[in-house]
Amino acid sequence: MIKSIGNNWLKPFRIAAGFRKRQALAKAINVHDKTLQRWENYQTSEGIRFSSLAVELKVSEEQLRAAHEAGLAAHRIEQKKQTPIETKYVVAAIDDCPEILRETLFSRLNVGDSYAAANTIVGFIDIKQSRIDEIVQLFNQPIATAIAVSTTHAELDAIRTLIAAIAMAMVVPNQDIHRGGVLQVQGTQQAWALRMFVDLSTGLLMTAIDAKNEVELSNESARAVCVSLPKVEPEDVWNRVREVVNQIANEAFVSEEFDDCPLPNHDNDHKGLREFCEKLNKRLLQTNAMETHTFAYVHEEANDVTTEVLDLLRSLRLLVCVHNAQAFPVLRVNEDELESWIANSLFALQLRREKLNDSESTLRTRENTMKDAASQTFVINGGTNSLSTTSNGVAISTQHNLSDGYKQLIEVLHNILKQTDPDKAEHRQVRADVNEIISHQKTTGQLPANGKNWLKETTDKLNVADKALKLVEQATTLWDKLPGVVS
Repeated sequence: MIKSIGNNWLKPFRIAAGFRKRQALAKAINVHDKTLQRWENYQTSEGIRFSSLAVELKVSEEQLRAAHEAGLAAHRIEQKKQTPIETKYVVAAIDDCPEILRETLFSRLNVGDSYAAANTIVGFIDIKQSRIDEIVQLFNQPIATAIAVSTTHAELDAIRTLIAAIAMAMVVPNQDIHRGGVLQVQGTQQAWALRMFVDLSTGLLMTAIDAKNEVELSNESARAVCVSLPKVEPEDVWNRVREVVNQIANEAFVSEEFDDCPLPNHDNDHKGLREFCEKLNKRLLQTNAMETHTFAYVHEEANDVTTEVLDLLRSLRLLVCVHNAQAFPVLRVNEDELESWIANSLFALQLRREKLNDSESTLRTRENTMKDAASQTFVINGGTNSLSTTSNGVAISTQHNLSDGYKQLIEVLHNILKQTDPDKAEHRQVRADVNEIISHQKTTGQLPANGKNWLKETTDKLNVADKALKLVEQATTLWDKLPGVVS
């Protein structure tokens, strides 16, 4: 068997046939040496004389074509890895981060502006030799200090945005992920990394969890649902297809909305299963066309199973995790090192945010105590239509329609996401805040205590003519009308 040399598809055949110099083979098939060099280096595939090469190299034409196809695929993957890193998000994040963090970074990098700092930082992200350790050394102390002295959630959010921008720079951009398609990926089997890979505009909507003796990233997310499908060797393809479809429905959506997928029935061409998939496919189309991206990732699933699943669920994105050198790379750096850095940074932010919440809660308690002392409340008539009156005689109705108010607010929040662009710097913060509010409400059934303040702080970054500004103002107005919600 002829072994490859680097990623040169032709050189091993040439050496094995005795053509140690490329010029000799070029002369034998009557082409210029530069032409043969371009064929070997994948600079062009046009006009390759496979038949003439096969005769001189004493191998079959099929062998040469297969070697060229495999080598070309690997070459294209390598080119993807070398895709220039977009620095504009890092620049914007450095501009917006707390002054103490920005100035410390400038000092450590010996630069004078955010653009120069961003270029130096992305220079650490090297595909041939992971240098994430340099990023860790650069950021750990400055970030820890900035978090410790932060007094507002806005400052913490700005730090989080910087972490997200740098993490996103470590993802290899891909334009080949589409609904109804399958893509082989390498370099990861973690949902958080695949989530960033599927949608580079996620804004790092994930949380850090304390797992035993270390901090790691949670696979929970309101924005992207990753369905892990363990590899099996199916005795019956359609029973396996039903398992996969059922798992996607159960993990991606509310269980009450989708019953168990019907069993396959070969006698009626699996009619019940197909009808179930049609309903699920419509939901996938709806969610994948908006802000939540549902996709599945598997480990070397059988080809006939993936073919049938994608035929039934045409709106599904399917990633197949393999250790194939020709598969698409997900990250430019070591996965475990990146997770550790992100998780520890987010965990520190989370702890500081909790401290700020505790401080604000204590302050509100003191304020309410003072108000109660100045104004007594008397209840006239109990029950659902009760009225309360303060010492100044103003009557306040306590009857509210809570469900309708929540429904209207959530609808407006989703409209904000539709009207904003994740690629625009002025929209990134409001999108991050809105996604956090929706995620918190979805997980806990309640709105975050400081959610309305987050929205108010983002209005300063929105243009007066921006449609999103009116929606944000509408959301804060609706928020005020919700009873029992701490603003």
